[in-house]
Amino acid sequence: HAGRGTFVWGELVLVPRSKGGMCYAVLESCKEDHKKRIMWTVNLGENSKKQVPELLIGKMLISADTAAYLPEMSDGPAHELPEAAMVAPEAGRTLGRPALHKDVQAAVLSP
Repeated sequence: HAGRGTFVWGELVLVPRSKGGMCYAVLESCKEDHKKRIMWTVNLGENSKKQVPELLIGKMLISADTAAYLPEMSDGPAHELPEAAMVAPEAGRTLGRPALHKDVQAAVLSP
């Protein structure tokens, strides 16, 4: 299921951190809450998940040719993840960790 058509399951995104800033996460599922907001369950790695309103999620702009799978993104094998869930660990991208400045600057946020 994809919220308003903006995001898809398995996509690498940026989400707000409780300590401030943004971190990397992978979208797992979405549903509408009692206030009619689209809420996504995001995987932050290391068995950590949280609910995030779609309006607070940043869309990543990463080219697949420089990307490689991170195995901790899902409970299933990495080959089951869609291409959108690819990241470049050699570039410092790790689930649940602070996002690189260049990724935050290039992310597309909802208006």
